[in-house]
Amino acid sequence: MKKFVCLILCAVLTAGAAVTANAKTVKPHKGVEISNSAKNIGNNTLLVSAYNIPSDYTNGVLFTGGDTQKNYSMKFADCIDGDKTLFMPSTEKYARYFVSGSGNLHAYYTFDDKGGRYVKAKINLHEVDPNYFNKDGSHTMEYSSIGSHDHKFKYEKADGGGYYDSALYFQSGGAVTGVVPDKDGCVEIYLSTKINEPTDYCTTFSYRKAYVVGGGGGTVGSNIYILRFGNIDLQGTVDVNDVTLLQQYISGSVELDSLQYYYTDTNFDGHRDVRDVTTLQRAIAKR
Repeated sequence: MKKFVCLILCAVLTAGAAVTANAKTVKPHKGVEISNSAKNIGNNTLLVSAYNIPSDYTNGVLFTGGDTQKNYSMKFADCIDGDKTLFMPSTEKYARYFVSGSGNLHAYYTFDDKGGRYVKAKINLHEVDPNYFNKDGSHTMEYSSIGSHDHKFKYEKADGGGYYDSALYFQSGGAVTGVVPDKDGCVEIYLSTKINEPTDYCTTFSYRKAYVVGGGGGTVGSNIYILRFGNIDLQGTVDVNDVTLLQQYISGSVELDSLQYYYTDTNFDGHRDVRDVTTLQRAIAKR
């Protein structure tokens, strides 16, 4: 693979490093909008933020060290007035949970290489995952004992003194954002700008209705492949196909939407040219 990437790089350099993109973006991306808000965090750091979280929200994120069993946690309500950070020792691998207890049992998350630049991304949940999220951003759970319910990822009172409770957060690199969908079914999260860094979400559900109490399950990490910096073709992982599309955009032979266009500036110098191709190829070759 490295030899193949190098051959492509040589061909592009031969074409001339002064070539710049002359095609224009033609439309916004329907599901994702990148803002100008950015933040830098260091390695071994967990950035925790909140979007549309009510003040009485009780859930949060919890990482547990696989060797020491030491817990590192933050409630999302504590981040309403500002982002918080936690130091995550590089000597550990971590299992990820909700503060309420649900999550995965395998310790494989690390933070020693998660430092870098993070941007705010506004996401329409239904557009990025229509199989899971409803148009208002809720998720429908079917229960054999009480019927179905559209969970809105917060505490909801039910008839007879019962309740429905659910939570949702996103992780991208070293950033976790606890979210409640707004009236348009959208959330805002921090998105890593490290090439090929995955972004996923976790959910948890529980309820009490009359005398019936239960946990509704959830997901411990569903990947949203389009939320991966450098994934210009928006298809799965970052690979040579993204390099090809970037070259085509620079030559003016294709048009991209706003999210694809954002991913093309791989070195963040404000231009789209052969240097971005070089940066993308080197990142692929290092994998």
